[in-house]
Amino acid sequence: MSTFLLPKWLLKEIDKTRRRFLWGTTQTGGQRMSLLAWDRVCLPRVHGGLGILDFCLHNKALLLRWLWKLYTDQSSLWFKVANTLLEAQRGCKSPSLWITEGSFFWRDLRSLFPLFQLSTRTQVLSGTESSFWYDNWGGKPLFFLTKSGGKPARPRICLKEGLTRINELLPRPYNLDSHYVVSNAPLALHHSGSDSVQWIWSADRNFSVASTYKALCSAGKLKSPFTWIWKLRIPPSIRFFLFLLSCDRVLTRQQLSKRGLHTHVGCDFCSSTDLEDSLHLFFTCPFSISVRRRLQVLFQTLCLSSSVSTRQALLSLFLSDSLSHLQSTVLATSLFAVWLERNNRVFRSSSRNVQNLVERISAEANSFSRVFS
Repeated sequence: MSTFLLPKWLLKEIDKTRRRFLWGTTQTGGQRMSLLAWDRVCLPRVHGGLGILDFCLHNKALLLRWLWKLYTDQSSLWFKVANTLLEAQRGCKSPSLWITEGSFFWRDLRSLFPLFQLSTRTQVLSGTESSFWYDNWGGKPLFFLTKSGGKPARPRICLKEGLTRINELLPRPYNLDSHYVVSNAPLALHHSGSDSVQWIWSADRNFSVASTYKALCSAGKLKSPFTWIWKLRIPPSIRFFLFLLSCDRVLTRQQLSKRGLHTHVGCDFCSSTDLEDSLHLFFTCPFSISVRRRLQVLFQTLCLSSSVSTRQALLSLFLSDSLSHLQSTVLATSLFAVWLERNNRVFRSSSRNVQNLVERISAEANSFSRVFS
């Protein structure tokens, strides 16, 4: 993964195997139902995913290291080989202008140059080792701001010379982005010193695969309000269940109906004939409310009897400043216990009353609280 871009068909096959491992297989070897899109599964937890590695993005992050070495490690064998082979093809000293032809490895690297240029910022001293068009010295490479898809005027011009001819090289009138770059152009260049690049995704401005992968995964994504799920000190199976519940992907009859599996629509706990969804099953069903009321007496937990959505109900239950470790464990265990009880009634024709279920929840919550303290 660190030497060439993996083919799309190979990534697809790898993800297919990982998906089967995550969701499991049936007794006959068939694939079980996927509860979440794989793109969502590969998102970091802070953005509402499971944090499973996205091989496509990680592959790119690993390859970007080679480009970073071209700019920053001129003593490396890799730079010396590339410099020797490609020196005759470049106008200035910036690797951004080296030839597009070459081996599969080099073509893979060239395809990542736009991403690399947007991830770096050029620290300008002399201006002779940076490209006027392709290096990011003013907030964004100027080449990305040109309207035409072809090569810009004098594509191999270095930054120092380009700044002296900026008025003739850039088409007028300036658009807003071009005006921003020009206004950030260095007013004075040093006569000595080498230009350098900085990696904008890391605090120390040095390249790292971890910071690059994090930036690629987080691009354009909002933070999830449910990251607290992964901080709960409870068994992993219950945390995973709460994650699915926060995504509204627990296989209630409503979810089965969406997937084309039509069954009895009513609730197995009460006489409701409405389609069973997660909001009713876990939060507004009289059976679930009775369970929480008894737990409220025992553990002083919040008893929620109404809500507009499953996500809001979860946030209302768990996001309390005064919630203790034991109380959060009780609430999480109770939701999971209601789900197990529902499945016992559906698939095993066995049932517990509210009192028996509360006693089991209390015993398990106390046990979890001691083990995961």
